[in-house]
Amino acid sequence: PVFVEKVESLLHQLGLEKIGVSVEDGKIVAPHFKTSLDHIYAIGDIVKDSVELTPVAIKSAKLLIQNLYESKDHILDK
Repeated sequence: PVFVEKVESLLHQLGLEKIGVSVEDGKIVAPHFKTSLDHIYAIGDIVKDSVELTPVAIKSAKLLIQNLYESKDHILDK
């Protein structure tokens, strides 16, 4: 048997919209990992139009680190 459980996002409790982070349909708008605020980044399942798989989130984290600390400009291919 296969069991599937829906995980509910608690994003609304963070109040990101109040500080100017764009949120649509319960997900953060973050093309190329950047949100609408220059100093806030987002990766993983909570990003709008992202693939909801752990390996994708891990790859996104690695690319973001390279972009921030190695002056790279990687994007995640979908």
